[in-house]
Amino acid sequence: VLGSGGIAARVASLMDIRSCDFYGMLVPCAMAPNYQNTINELPVDWQMFWMFGVRVGMNEATLAQFLFEINPLWMVDAKEMQEEAAAGLVGFTSGKAAQQDKKKPRKIRQQSRLEDPKLLGAAAQGIGPQETYPGVMGNVKIVNTGGDTALEQNAQDILGRIMNMALSKKCNDAFARAGLPTPNDLVQKGIILASRRALTKPSYNRALGISESIRVAANKSNAPLQAIRPQFTASGKPVIIFAADAFQDNFLDEGLPHEFIHGGGFDKQYGWSYSLGLGGHDLDAYPHYQDIIKNCR
Repeated sequence: VLGSGGIAARVASLMDIRSCDFYGMLVPCAMAPNYQNTINELPVDWQMFWMFGVRVGMNEATLAQFLFEINPLWMVDAKEMQEEAAAGLVGFTSGKAAQQDKKKPRKIRQQSRLEDPKLLGAAAQGIGPQETYPGVMGNVKIVNTGGDTALEQNAQDILGRIMNMALSKKCNDAFARAGLPTPNDLVQKGIILASRRALTKPSYNRALGISESIRVAANKSNAPLQAIRPQFTASGKPVIIFAADAFQDNFLDEGLPHEFIHGGGFDKQYGWSYSLGLGGHDLDAYPHYQDIIKNCR
């Protein structure tokens, strides 16, 4: 069934030869809605690979290869190349072709076990994060509180941020130095995300895996982000609560790794200014805080 304008509008659309920006790629404007539908119809785990690629600035060729072949291995390859670039093994810049260092040639990548469908979703021992993430991101659950909350409307961005942290070696290493579960550890075990609305009604307690007393206590907070530590949930999984103002400015850049510290089970360690209500936050005296934020934001 054709929409408003019928056949004439459809023909006009097909004749539109303008080019539009689509996630950094220049594409025919008439085709942009079709490309977006292609992404929207992917399994949610593969959508995460797409958003991850967009967030970390994968070049146009990599994004196009993923979009047109629907093959997440291209994102895995690009991520490995990006990590090698950070180690000085190969040049890799957003929007430009990767240029290989002649003195240190890039290793030929072996076929990933991601191609084995039996491994999708399996936290198989001995398999690195890049090879298991298409399925494991399904361990991160977003509680449905109506679909109109800031969290639910920005779900792809949040999941992409979490995937970026969990795939980052330097971020995982920072958590490990602090003696905390890494972002990859938390994702492998499972994380529950919910909007602030979920704390206002006891009917969400079961989905969150919390008791009524925990809900009441958490509901007293007006923080943009807060975590209910795994010690206080029935599932042993952390619950991260998002208020609408968490999505303002660049708050999530620091806020999300901050809550992952709590999500790993760590409570609070703050200085005198925070205790007197003069500013700061509940981890401003935590000795590992700046190392984690620097490597995970």
